[in-house]
Amino acid sequence: MTYHRTSYAVWEITLKCNLACSHCGSRAGQARAQELSTEEALDLVRQMAEVGIKEVTLIGGEAFLRSDWLQIAAAINQAGMRCTMTTGGYGISLATAHKMKQAGIATVSVSIDGLEATHDRLRGRKGSWKQAFQTMSHFREVEIPFGCNTQINRLSAPEFPGIYEQIRDVGARAWQIQLTVPMGNAADNADILLQPYELLDLYPMLARVARRHIGKGFNSSQAIILATMALTSGCFAGGDVRMNGHSGRAARLDCQP
Repeated sequence: MTYHRTSYAVWEITLKCNLACSHCGSRAGQARAQELSTEEALDLVRQMAEVGIKEVTLIGGEAFLRSDWLQIAAAINQAGMRCTMTTGGYGISLATAHKMKQAGIATVSVSIDGLEATHDRLRGRKGSWKQAFQTMSHFREVEIPFGCNTQINRLSAPEFPGIYEQIRDVGARAWQIQLTVPMGNAADNADILLQPYELLDLYPMLARVARRHIGKGFNSSQAIILATMALTSGCFAGGDVRMNGHSGRAARLDCQP
């Protein structure tokens, strides 16, 4: 049976994070005082189900740093919604991957923002690239389908073809790419932002990679073609996508993970 997503929520369940990304739109790092209690979070799950949400993606910060995150994930499934997750992949053990499977997390997107040196620089932690790929190997072992997401900026753009090769070979099933925009930490790091004139080189490069690799790894409906459409079509917020901030309130949907 083919899955068709209708109404979709992205839920920032905590701003606590174990990375320090140069592009983080939420300026994550420490948990915020106003984050929801477990009781409040479970009530929000019920509210989302009542209004017809069909899929909820847990994000952060780093979602798994919240102590009750698996309880929240299980509650999402029990309420009849599909639970997915986006992660930096730093610190997810094989045992944690098994627990994610048991909680019903259906798919995971792992952030890969360049080849090793670039990724580690952008993510603010040496070894984060290797950890992310180790995490994907854990997901493969426990049979949680996974894809990747990548920020495109001055550092990562030249490595785009190589990034594709790496994530294809590890078994990613989909790839979401997004331009780094001047929000949050990225506003303080203007040197990494692509300027409009540089997009004249970026888009043809995306097209070349797509033509060369579609059908050799990803399903064409899930991979670079979809990502390229997202870059040209703008943000989907206000359509069938809702963003819940760490305090549980509806929030803006930044154009980045």
